[in-house]
Amino acid sequence: MKKITKRTSSKKNTRRNAPIQKGKNWKKDKIKSKEEILNCLDEFNKHQKQKDYGHRVQFQHWHKRNIRKLCDFIKSPFCYKQRFLPLYHCLSSSKPLQERQRLTLCKVVSVLLLFTEAEHNQIGICKADEMDCVTHESLIKMYQAVFGEEISKGRWTRAIKQLKMIDAIHIDAAYLAKEDQDNPENPTQIRSVAAMKVFNSSFFTMIGVNHLTDVLVSIKRSIEERLKKGLSNVWMSYKKHVVKRIPAIEPPFSAPIPDYYNESLIH
Repeated sequence: MKKITKRTSSKKNTRRNAPIQKGKNWKKDKIKSKEEILNCLDEFNKHQKQKDYGHRVQFQHWHKRNIRKLCDFIKSPFCYKQRFLPLYHCLSSSKPLQERQRLTLCKVVSVLLLFTEAEHNQIGICKADEMDCVTHESLIKMYQAVFGEEISKGRWTRAIKQLKMIDAIHIDAAYLAKEDQDNPENPTQIRSVAAMKVFNSSFFTMIGVNHLTDVLVSIKRSIEERLKKGLSNVWMSYKKHVVKRIPAIEPPFSAPIPDYYNESLIH
């Protein structure tokens, strides 16, 4: 009988695992822990003044207390007796949020809370006449101002989507009505403006600090300061703006309110 011999290749196996593919907009995080996030909030309060919005924007005590507890979710998603489990499995029960996703989520919530008023948890800028909405582009720029690092629009959008999937935040479209006095057949043009954003109370219930004494005192103080300054937290869904042309044919008139105005978020 012939002896069967196994052929072996003289070449060594040099095959290696393919490197992880990263998107072209991928950026390394500078802020990676709860302590670093909280330090950024303190530094922002000390040194940053946002002139674009006409007044100083600061993280209040009740903002930081909610952020502090939420940041425990980064390293330990099952903390506080699995309080954050719905957020952990917001995408899928079999594919929970990874640590980097949880980190991004906490930082995005921090920026949103910076513009959140205490009475109704609305996200915007309180002014004398009304409350202005904030665009996502402005919030992305504020993210860089707070944390000293950039975030891509796609990464920001994914974090907002995760919050919407557990009904943590509600976003409603807002419109601007323009009266065109030169076109009687089509007198009103309605275009969209920055969407109205508001945190649902269920989100703060999940975090579970708004019932504490120091947080309640901070919320009350925030509301009193807003009233003392004469600032409004009422959104105007439809603003009236007259389009002037030369020569003017007819005097301006009131713009009709759309039929579905009563279904708006804040009416």
